[in-house]
Amino acid sequence: NVWKQIGQPEPAQAAQGVMVANDNAGYKSKTQMLFAKRPGPSNVWQQIGAQEPAQAAKGAMKASDDAGYKGRVQMLSQQTPPTVWQQIGVPQPQQAAQGAMQASDNFGY
Repeated sequence: NVWKQIGQPEPAQAAQGVMVANDNAGYKSKTQMLFAKRPGPSNVWQQIGAQEPAQAAKGAMKASDDAGYKGRVQMLSQQTPPTVWQQIGVPQPQQAAQGAMQASDNFGY
């Protein structure tokens, strides 16, 4: 027949294969226990990957206590305030200029 000549299965066989595939996925498929398939997180905070509100609140209160009226005593007059350059994490301009002059001296005039 023609189907053998072109190397294809006969339409009746192909249709039978499709129907078997549909039966395996449709209403004739075996029963699945969906709750046993994926044991997901137990609460909504774990499902969305967020910290539970009670823990987040406890962390916020601890941070507030560390910086607020319960914080450790600081002698402000003895502390030198950080410079702007220290706050942004770059060397002070004098140090950068000194480094540039040193590099220039090492290279020559």
